[in-house]
Amino acid sequence: MGVSPDSLQSHRMFKEANGLPFPLASDADQRVIKLYDVQRSLLIKRPKRVTYLIDREGVVRGVFRHELAIGGHQGDVLQGLKTLNDRDSDS
Repeated sequence: MGVSPDSLQSHRMFKEANGLPFPLASDADQRVIKLYDVQRSLLIKRPKRVTYLIDREGVVRGVFRHELAIGGHQGDVLQGLKTLNDRDSDS
């Protein structure tokens, strides 16, 4: 699931344009952003780009922060998902 303060309409258009296979949630009041500590300073309006991998039991299994090296974000997250999936397959 993706979460950002963007509107539901914005999420709908982004999801369709990029063919995303997962839901996007609007966090207009930024409660989730604050809960996961991804808000920026007062000078920068957008939240940080952070991906949390959370397993089926609700345990955070990975945190990926790529503010400066955003090009590696997708590969790192996909590797984390593979590791999590492999761990679940072994259980």
